Amino acid sequence: MKNWFADISMTKKLAIGFGSVLMLTAALAAYGWISLGSVTHRSALIAQIASLNESLAGLRVARLQYMLDNGDAKSAEAVTEALERFSTQLEAVSSHFADPENRALLRRQAEHIQGYRAALAKMRSAYAAGNAARADMGQYAALASEPIDAMSKAVERLPDNRYAGLQATSDLRMQWQLVRYQMRGYNSTPTADVAARVEQQIEQARQSAARLRAVLGEDFAAQVAVTEQALDGYLVALRAVVAQTEAITAARQEMASQTAEIYRLGMALTQAQDARRDEETAQARMTQIIVTILALLIGSMAAWLITRQITRPLAETLAVVRNIAAGDLTDQRCIERQDEIGALQQGVMSMAATLRTLISGIRDSVTQMASAAEQLSAVTEQTSIGMNGQRAETDQVATAMHEMSATVQEVARNAEQASQAATDADREARAGDAVVCEAVAQIERLSQEMLRSTEAMARLESESNRIGSVMDVIKTVAEQTNLLALNAAIEAARAGEAGRGFAVVADEVRGLARRTQKSTEEIEQLVAGLQHGTQQVAVAMQTSHNLTESSVELTRKAGLALNDITAKVSNIQAMNQQIAAAAEEQGVVAEEISRSVVNVRDISEQTATASDETAASSTELARLGNELQAMVSRFRV
Repeated sequence: MKNWFADISMTKKLAIGFGSVLMLTAALAAYGWISLGSVTHRSALIAQIASLNESLAGLRVARLQYMLDNGDAKSAEAVTEALERFSTQLEAVSSHFADPENRALLRRQAEHIQGYRAALAKMRSAYAAGNAARADMGQYAALASEPIDAMSKAVERLPDNRYAGLQATSDLRMQWQLVRYQMRGYNSTPTADVAARVEQQIEQARQSAARLRAVLGEDFAAQVAVTEQALDGYLVALRAVVAQTEAITAARQEMASQTAEIYRLGMALTQAQDARRDEETAQARMTQIIVTILALLIGSMAAWLITRQITRPLAETLAVVRNIAAGDLTDQRCIERQDEIGALQQGVMSMAATLRTLISGIRDSVTQMASAAEQLSAVTEQTSIGMNGQRAETDQVATAMHEMSATVQEVARNAEQASQAATDADREARAGDAVVCEAVAQIERLSQEMLRSTEAMARLESESNRIGSVMDVIKTVAEQTNLLALNAAIEAARAGEAGRGFAVVADEVRGLARRTQKSTEEIEQLVAGLQHGTQQVAVAMQTSHNLTESSVELTRKAGLALNDITAKVSNIQAMNQQIAAAAEEQGVVAEEISRSVVNVRDISEQTATASDETAASSTELARLGNELQAMVSRFRV
């Protein structure tokens, strides 16, 4: 068990120790939380029971108010609502209790509520019957008072025996008033003794009515009979009121008994919850104390055990490290622990073994280092001589590269000037090409206009020919008109005087025909001249159109030539730019080579200096080797 615990990792050791404490703490917290929830639940149940008792008190107040209101309907509804509210709340509270004893108490309360509800129903029925009986008593009272008053007035008007009648009537009135007075006493104190006194008073009133009948005779027998019937009905109603009052008293006592029992059961339920809460609180307190003590014990034991597993091997490791620091590398103990401390001890022992190997190697290497330092000194001297010769050659190369760089820069400047000239020529050629293109466009538009003019002249020549044809027709018509006019003149001459007027008209027509013929000849001449001119213009327009097309073709060839020139100039420009770029790159390369040569020269100088320093360092290295040998000799391996 001990070796097993020593071999596990420190993480697991700490996890076991602190985990146990944390688990107990978590269990303690969980149990405390559960206990707190239980106490809260019990407190909530007690609060619900208290609320139920408050509802019961409200029900009792509503019942008392109902009794004070003598069975008023609104008060009855208030009692019913309070009862239903208490029943609903009781059902809701019952759903939160799971203990059989508590549920039995709640069921008993529900049973008493049913008894309370039955008693309330009896009380409401008794109040209803009692109120009906009281209403009957009022009717009978009115029925009895009316004949008594009538008989009193009638007796006062009697001529004979009036005094005895008045005395008997007054006695009946007084007895009836005493009945009403006793009834008011019963209403304020509804006891059996008071009810008996009321009945006795009714009996005395009946006796007074009988005496009144004997005194007044048959003349007032009907009215006395009505009074006696009213007294009998009043007595029956009184007995009904007494019976209902007793029923109300019994129902009230039953309801009070049910209320007291319900309250007692509620208090028993509250006491049970208080006892259960106190029991759970005591149990939770004891459990927390036990778990706390257990957590302290386990934590202390884990702390002691883990501390023992850490401090002892650390002390052993510290002793080994101090021996190594003192130069003692002879400790070669075997470590068997598998935890982090064991890994640390194994690492320290491995470090000691490595140091032993290192010190042994250093002892062997110090002698070799001394001889190597002497050889390095000789090689360094030869390197210094070679570096001096290399520095002289590097100076000559640097001078030549500087001259070549200047030549390359001159070539770059000339190439740049040629490129600028080619750029100007390319720009001028492009401008000429644009002008030629514009001229070609204008000449093409002129050629199109000349073509349209030629077509117009052709149409003009065609129209002129049509005009000539029309003029031939007009000329023929004029000749025929002239002949007809001549014939008409001849016929008019033959007619003599009768044809004189017709001859005049014929002469006018012939004159018009001659003028028309003459005008037609002139128009023919003009049309002929127009046709001749039109033909000449058409020939000239055709010639101009041919020349225009030739000009367009020549201009296009000139544009193509300019395009070729522009392309060649662009090629020359591109070549010049490439030459300039190449020259610039060559200059940059030459400068870089020059700088590199200078750097090589500087490096050569630095190498020579370093060679001198290396020689000095070799001497120093030999001295340090001797010192290192002295230091290594301090270690025991």
